[in-house]
Amino acid sequence: MSFIREFKRVQRQMYRISANHGFHDTDVLHIDAPQYREQVSQRLMLTVSELSEALEAIRHDNPPDSHIPKFTGLEAELADAVIRIMDLAETTNSRLAEAIIAKSSYNSRRPKFHGGKKF
Repeated sequence: MSFIREFKRVQRQMYRISANHGFHDTDVLHIDAPQYREQVSQRLMLTVSELSEALEAIRHDNPPDSHIPKFTGLEAELADAVIRIMDLAETTNSRLAEAIIAKSSYNSRRPKFHGGKKF
């Protein structure tokens, strides 16, 4: 599938950019590595911080981003979160593109609001 192929290409690119800027001590984190839980936890929380920054952009009327002013703060912070997720997926050899397809297919068959309240 072309989505999976292209997604994986971009995912590898996100990892390489991160690695080239010194953010990876090792090439890939394996689940049996002693530092796996700590490093994955830290990277997940960095993703959460990007989402917090997206919320702050909204709270401040979503101005243009200071680094990429053609985009709003929300757009830039969502991009940062996706970049971090792609980097983590590459670092852990996760099949993120395939999981997105599978999860989307599953969600398409769920009831409205997944059988619960809207929020």
